[in-house]
Amino acid sequence: MKKKLFSSVLALLAVTALAACGNKSDTGSSASSSVSESSAASKTEQSSSSAAVSEPLLTDDEIAAAQTVGDFKALFTKLADGYWERTQALAEKLPASDRETYRQNLQDTKDTLETAKANFNSQIAQVGDDSVVIPEGERPRLTQPIINARNAAQAVLEAADLELESSQ
Repeated sequence: MKKKLFSSVLALLAVTALAACGNKSDTGSSASSSVSESSAASKTEQSSSSAAVSEPLLTDDEIAAAQTVGDFKALFTKLADGYWERTQALAEKLPASDRETYRQNLQDTKDTLETAKANFNSQIAQVGDDSVVIPEGERPRLTQPIINARNAAQAVLEAADLELESSQ
């Protein structure tokens, strides 16, 4: 039973990683087309989004510190929410005329992330309430997919940011 449950949770983590990876082409193509359509005169101001994009969505220490069901829920939520916030921050680097189109293209990503968060929380809640400690031997089965999803999402954000910076 527990192995099946952990497998379900792992599958949900994979969905988030796929959402991040799947958004790579959407983010890049949206940014590329928006930037290529803009004129040289429509450069945007530099914002703090570069710093935000380069900051890790989750640190290794935060991931390693997760022990309870509640900790893992919080990690997953922070990863998904952080990714969403940073995709929105990238919009500030686009010319104003292209921002709305970019944001509309990301709506499916937001829906996928919200569904993944709800499913993850529902599945991991079957292990117990937020105070239940995940056995130490089982934690790597939860943390490694979170690390993989974080790395994939971070790579997408950094690539999109780099593309936007180089086109300005």
